[in-house]
Amino acid sequence: MQNLHLSSPPHPEKARFPWVNKMARKLLSLRLNLHLDIGMFRAEVMLSNVIRKDLICLDIKSRDKVGALKEMLDMLEGIDHSFLKIRLFQNLLNREGLESTAIGHGVALPHCRTNLVDFPIVMIGRSRKGVDFESPDGKPVHLIIMVLVPQSSNVPWLDLISDIMRVIRNETFIRAINLARTPEEVLQAISDIEQGKA
Repeated sequence: MQNLHLSSPPHPEKARFPWVNKMARKLLSLRLNLHLDIGMFRAEVMLSNVIRKDLICLDIKSRDKVGALKEMLDMLEGIDHSFLKIRLFQNLLNREGLESTAIGHGVALPHCRTNLVDFPIVMIGRSRKGVDFESPDGKPVHLIIMVLVPQSSNVPWLDLISDIMRVIRNETFIRAINLARTPEEVLQAISDIEQGKA
């Protein structure tokens, strides 16, 4: 089994790279604008609540960012109209234009808020060969976690991002992604981490 060049990103307070602290400051400043609607969602949104096995691809074939984003969007059911996919793709590219969503250590978190979805969507993609995502450490990306959140939603999406960060910093999840043969194995790893079993 080929091992991915993938490691768990450090906690912000232990980061050796200034961009990690920069991302943490951005998340904290954005949190001030959140309005939680816990009538629909728990105060703490968990990755396991929104991820589904049909939104996990363990064989991303594209070697560049544009192709990988398109390949991830192809997993979405119910979006058969090409113009909807094009608009979602453009929203993601616009976000990438501000700053690459690759966070180093072989991981990228492309995300956007959009009026083209009605509920939070999370997709996971694994690339064996790696994707050029313009990562700050210059290394190819092997794990892509895409997050789409409704533009008008009161969902605490930063809590979701925080939970994703907690999961990908766990060595158990990194091993699971490296060795997984089925999406179910990835889902189990996520559940174990969130329940404190790993």
